[in-house]
Amino acid sequence: MNAYFSLPLIQTLFCLVLIAVVLRGHLRSSAHRLFSFFLLGLAIWGIIIFGMRASPDIEHAYFWERFLIPLAPLISVLFYHFAVHYTGTKIKKWCLPLLYVVCLCFIPLATTDLVFSGMQIKPYGYAPVLGSAAAFHILFSLGVQLIALLTFIKAYRTSFYAEERNRAAYIIEERKITWQHSFLPFNRSSYRET
Repeated sequence: MNAYFSLPLIQTLFCLVLIAVVLRGHLRSSAHRLFSFFLLGLAIWGIIIFGMRASPDIEHAYFWERFLIPLAPLISVLFYHFAVHYTGTKIKKWCLPLLYVVCLCFIPLATTDLVFSGMQIKPYGYAPVLGSAAAFHILFSLGVQLIALLTFIKAYRTSFYAEERNRAAYIIEERKITWQHSFLPFNRSSYRET
């Protein structure tokens, strides 16, 4: 099994182990539970990506890809919810419920061709064909993640405690690395089996 197939499974396993570590002795902590839900979303993401990559044809790959439509915004909102709770950021009471309602609105979109209208074969494997609502889907998901990142940057800059600054710095660096790997061009063909 090459990296193209194994990386999503490694991500899933890593997230499941992290959930156990995060919740160990902290079951009553809402911050720990929120972060665990975020990690669970990432673990499910890894399973879906593996299913899509291991699909024998584009029809089966499209079946798996549709599950990402409601999952991507939910993961973003869970991360933002965690950021707000963890940093103690004050927001309007209606903000989080509204974000979760928008996530619910993506569920019926998964049954349409508005976000992803199909799959295509690229040199590195399957890739979605974007539909007319894909821009909103992507902007919502990434926008919420960006706001969460800015929440941690603000917490880093305003905290007087070294431990809080360290934790915020780790989360900021993780998000920067994740975004760099998501957006910088790289040779995806290196994932292919030779």
